[in-house]
Amino acid sequence: MNKKILTALLLWTAPAAADDAVPRYDVDALCAAAAGTLGNSAFAKSACYEQEQNSYDGLKARWTAVPEEVKTTCQKIAAWTGSGSYIVLGGCVDIELEARSRGTPSFKY
Repeated sequence: MNKKILTALLLWTAPAAADDAVPRYDVDALCAAAAGTLGNSAFAKSACYEQEQNSYDGLKARWTAVPEEVKTTCQKIAAWTGSGSYIVLGGCVDIELEARSRGTPSFKY
């Protein structure tokens, strides 16, 4: 009986864990396009992969702590590149969290 309950709980919680994962972007397409704009530069492609990997690794370490509203907003912005970009996603998360820490702005006449 306990095995059935445990299995049911694991199956029920598995989708939630997957939803908390950093989104998967097509880094191959992104870096190929970036390199293509520079005459298919091998250096540009290599640098793109390195920067995307560093950004992904940083996001992976803190993704579960990012508020859902920030995730949603930033995923939309990061996907705007077409393939998605971890550099854009990470930058957006940083900026959104910083803005939230400053509180609500106001306009004064």
